[in-house]
Amino acid sequence: MHIPAPAFAGAGSGGNPVVFQLNETPASAGVFGVGCMEIKRHDYNFRIPCALCLTIVALFLVSPEAARAATETAKPAIAAVPATAIPPSPPAVEEQAPATVVKRFYDILKGTMKEGPSLGFQGRYRRLQSSVEQSFDLDAMMRMAAGPAWPQVPAAQQKGLLRAFRAFSISTYASRFPRYAGERFQVLGERPGPAADEKIVETQLVSGGDKTGLHYRMRKSRDGGWKIVDVYVNGTISEMAARRSEFGSVLRQQGPEALLRLLRQKSDQLARS
Repeated sequence: MHIPAPAFAGAGSGGNPVVFQLNETPASAGVFGVGCMEIKRHDYNFRIPCALCLTIVALFLVSPEAARAATETAKPAIAAVPATAIPPSPPAVEEQAPATVVKRFYDILKGTMKEGPSLGFQGRYRRLQSSVEQSFDLDAMMRMAAGPAWPQVPAAQQKGLLRAFRAFSISTYASRFPRYAGERFQVLGERPGPAADEKIVETQLVSGGDKTGLHYRMRKSRDGGWKIVDVYVNGTISEMAARRSEFGSVLRQQGPEALLRLLRQKSDQLARS
């Protein structure tokens, strides 16, 4: 058996509609088990204090008309409640285009390079960590690098390999770009990728008179955003193909512990370079 939940409509400040809804509560819960009265307006929700709520509940049990009268008494106080009692939900974050993701990463990388010597390796690592993790789908890249042997790796060892690959990837950028010497990262555009749900963002690194093509293969990640899953140097040489040749071979022939040691050794070498 439940106490009925009456609703009364009225108008708040500015003529905005207000709905007074009495929460349903099992009768077996007793008087103090009754919830509070919820007031719903177009831009916030508000709950009447329990003491007033109990009064209205008691009146309703005796006479619905008496309950309505009590509710009318409460309306002026409710109308005076500011609309910011519970702020509206923030707007959804707009999805970033693949080229925008790459440009954002380049901006962070270039800023880090300009402070590179003073930051040192560890400083550059910390500065780049968040950007690398947001721009690259490192979990997917580890699975690609491991090859067909990955599903056979126990879950606990997979987690360790993912952490080690993440550290290795961040270390690679912290070591590869230690300082700024006038380099320019140019985003040239994007085109369809090899799969229907992929894009290729074409860029080039201009250093002095040299130009190096860096094309990023992008894919929608599990969180819905575009992330990098491979880098093609000079537009043709797949970084993940090279990683798979090395890491996949170690995993297949020597096992996950050997690959974990290799990733850690590489990270240590990059930190000392």
